[in-house]
Amino acid sequence: VVPLLGRGVLPKGWGWVLVVLALANVALLRELRPLRVDHHGVQLFCALCGLVTLRFAMLQPHWRWSALTGLAAAGGLAVGAETWLWLILATLFIAVDAAWHGAMARRHACGFAAALLGGLLLLLPIVRPPSEWLSHDLALPALPHLLFASLLLAGFALLQRFGGGRRRALFLLTVMGCAGLGVFFALVPELRGGIYGGTMGADNQQIILGSVLEAKSFATRLAAFTWTGADLRRYWPLLAHNMVLPLLGFLSLVAALGIAWRQGARRQRRLWLLQAWLLLPTLALALFWQSRVTYYAALFALPALA
Repeated sequence: VVPLLGRGVLPKGWGWVLVVLALANVALLRELRPLRVDHHGVQLFCALCGLVTLRFAMLQPHWRWSALTGLAAAGGLAVGAETWLWLILATLFIAVDAAWHGAMARRHACGFAAALLGGLLLLLPIVRPPSEWLSHDLALPALPHLLFASLLLAGFALLQRFGGGRRRALFLLTVMGCAGLGVFFALVPELRGGIYGGTMGADNQQIILGSVLEAKSFATRLAAFTWTGADLRRYWPLLAHNMVLPLLGFLSLVAALGIAWRQGARRQRRLWLLQAWLLLPTLALALFWQSRVTYYAALFALPALA
């Protein structure tokens, strides 16, 4: 699947470069190594499939690619809550893209939301017993997931019907987004306390965030770094591999955006804008929120590094 990330930005037959870069990235290999029984690898694969299909939706406009993105997101949510990161970023990009590019993009956005909702409804009985279908936590599909997908589908349907031109569509999107957030947090108030709000209390959240290494930001981890020889030998290779490639990807992305804006076609610009929108917030979250999102940054950096 990895070589497909190069479609539209790399010369034909150069997808192998992406495979080499993926194999050189410790953050990715740690999650995807053979026989590793862990939910992070499955989530990362779902994110990879979602990114590929979302890029294809821009290169070969058809609702099926957007629908496959929604199904990939539903599959990731059925494994764990970390999928919310790339799902929210992808949803925001799809929403603004739909408002900006008109009728076809809005139909594709509806296909994405409908597939997300359909996938969640299919997976809900598999991952939860009926007694937990209306629970308020984000760990696995439940009421918040169905509510999010339903509001998303309703919003995109209204945008398609009443959106009109760009200015009107962006205004309508802003109003519906604020209203949707209000409804979401009104019906699931526990989530006002953060991503663990519906799962555990504030005390337990502090224990998790304070004791789990990957729940700490890279800024916090580096601040506690003693720079002794023992620390350098033990931790530096992992820190370097986790952050250096994504940061190089960021620098490459800046260069790619500049070239695409001067010389690239419209679709190529959209691809690089999507990549920037996914990579930059993810890098910021890894640096200042939780380092566990680094493997998403490593994935989103691949096209720019190539």
